Amino acid sequence: MNTYSLFILKPGFTDKLKELNSILIKNKIKIEDVKKCVLPLDKIEKHYKEHKGKPFYESLVRYMTQGDVKGIYKFNPECVVMVVSSEIEETEQEFIDRTRSLVKEVLRPSFALSREKYKILTDEEFEQLTTTANVIHASDSPKSAREEILNLF
Repeated sequence: MNTYSLFILKPGFTDKLKELNSILIKNKIKIEDVKKCVLPLDKIEKHYKEHKGKPFYESLVRYMTQGDVKGIYKFNPECVVMVVSSEIEETEQEFIDRTRSLVKEVLRPSFALSREKYKILTDEEFEQLTTTANVIHASDSPKSAREEILNLF
């Protein structure tokens, strides 16, 4: 049985696709489908609907669709959206858990924005930027993966 998830390589990080793919291959994760695009507002609002009302929601939506975070920093709004699958036999939940761990423990730290590069920002502004402008989104459950793939592909 194939297990799938959705990854979004966020604005400002699309040049990391080759490095990301190398890490995925080492972790027995295959990119099944990929597209570069600027995501439309309605799809991003649907994608992040569970975060509506949270303090970071407006900045996140703006960043993902227009390429900025409350005017702090401007990015090219192009994303890379990927359907990924497991190359080993595991349940949907095991795959989601494994990809979430990979994102949290390897990918985000490896591709984190450098504080030195953004020294013009206050600590609060830099924290806000890094909350929104982290390298990658990964589905958080099998149900979310199915919904997100249908929404963005």
